[in-house]
Amino acid sequence: MLFFLVFILFTYPIIHANVYYADDTLHALSNIHWERDGRVLGQLLLLFMGRFATIDYAPLPQIIGLPFIAAALAAFSIRWGYNRISSIICLSFIVCNPFFLENISYRFDGMIMECAVACAIMPFALPFFLPEHSRKSLMPWQLLALFSCLNLYQPALNVYLCLCCLTAILSLLEKKKAGQVANMLIANAITLSLALLIYKLETLILPGGDDYADAHKQTVHSISQIFGNIPGFFQTIAPALIKGPQSIIFSVIIVSGCITLVFRAVRMLCTGSLTPAAGGLMAFCLVALPFCIPGILLLLGCPIHSHRVMIGFGSAAACFITFLLGVAPSFRWRATCLACILAGYGLWSEITLSAAYANALSAQSRFRDQMAQSMVDDAVQLAREAGRPEGASFWWGTRGDEPVAPLALYILRKYEILTDIVLVSYVPPLPAPWMMHDIMLTHGLPANVLSTGDMPDRGKSMWKAQQADLQHCAINGSREHGPFITYRIGNSIIVDYDKRCVLHGNGYERVPSPRQNVFHGRMVESSR
Repeated sequence: MLFFLVFILFTYPIIHANVYYADDTLHALSNIHWERDGRVLGQLLLLFMGRFATIDYAPLPQIIGLPFIAAALAAFSIRWGYNRISSIICLSFIVCNPFFLENISYRFDGMIMECAVACAIMPFALPFFLPEHSRKSLMPWQLLALFSCLNLYQPALNVYLCLCCLTAILSLLEKKKAGQVANMLIANAITLSLALLIYKLETLILPGGDDYADAHKQTVHSISQIFGNIPGFFQTIAPALIKGPQSIIFSVIIVSGCITLVFRAVRMLCTGSLTPAAGGLMAFCLVALPFCIPGILLLLGCPIHSHRVMIGFGSAAACFITFLLGVAPSFRWRATCLACILAGYGLWSEITLSAAYANALSAQSRFRDQMAQSMVDDAVQLAREAGRPEGASFWWGTRGDEPVAPLALYILRKYEILTDIVLVSYVPPLPAPWMMHDIMLTHGLPANVLSTGDMPDRGKSMWKAQQADLQHCAINGSREHGPFITYRIGNSIIVDYDKRCVLHGNGYERVPSPRQNVFHGRMVESSR
């Protein structure tokens, strides 16, 4: 129950914001086919939510998986000897971390991502639920849990990898023999390999068709590709550790946990309670732990470097904080009290981060809705002025980075880790943000106004053809607003966030963009 209360406190600001995040708008307007990207169980869970249809049931999908995570963590903490305070402070980071914010934000996907995390924890919690079973008899159930995790959300499997390292280190600290712990790790590896093999066979049977998933599921062809993937993932993690005072405090907590474990291991080696073989195995698990954050994603030929796939970060943080506090800290020691206060503050700072994120996300979402309504009005009026036959098609696109809501920009300057979750990277020739056309459809955009992103070449040919017209401001008509200007060039309707072409008299002139400041590679108008 305590885990669930902490998770609700962390999740509530996002639920209260009530935002359609990323492709939520598209999913709310059309059917979802998660089976095409290997998430069969996720598709079934969504269908069983209601009347076998992909309906927006938010906020239920955003919270329905949290009780399962809470139950799995409660069983895990009892199995491995955590007391109540250390379990809440340490293990809550599996959910309460800056990367899991994006997972919870999805109105549809949030449920299966949370359930996937619960399935990844379950192999270590099963001895609590099935105490009469031996280790060998538990393996089929562990295999089922990992196979279910893969059928829900594959990156959640990295939680399992982190907990493999944690349980191995805790076993060694309990003075178990290195051979026993090594056998445990081998058994975990065999179970994982079998789950991956069965899942691979399943994907060969399932229908494909999701271009995005197909492009990112190809595996590496050499060891060098694995090493080449490492820098990209650690660049994604870096802002959570070095950007801003809160991130630095979090880094201090993690480093302190690592140092505490090393000193404890050295002390045990000196006293003879830890053998050199056990010390070497512990060192191996400690070194492997950071690499478990990207985990299986390192095996992909073209991995995604986004916050939502870094689910392993919270699990790795939980491991290091466990090393700092211990599973059952004694508060008779001042150092232990200070460590608990420091780690507790780290957990509280993640909860306040969630509230700041939700406010920034809500501000940006409202700003997009306001712009979308103006864009719809512009598209209707400019299309009518073109004098084309009723129902003639027009292609809609954008130029430049999307404007940032002033309220959101202020928060993002204080919490830089949130920038790539709230804002969408501009990738020409796709619109900015890429889901803006879907948002416009909810505001009444006519069906004959199509997105350039839906072209076979994602609008690349039209993009090149329009560059000369925009360079010389060969505009057929326009509408101006505070954040943007909408142009019509032939049968194209272009939203220009940089406002390069301005109407002067009877013609258009090219002027410098009013957005001269840069924030995280994005052009913005304000530098405050």
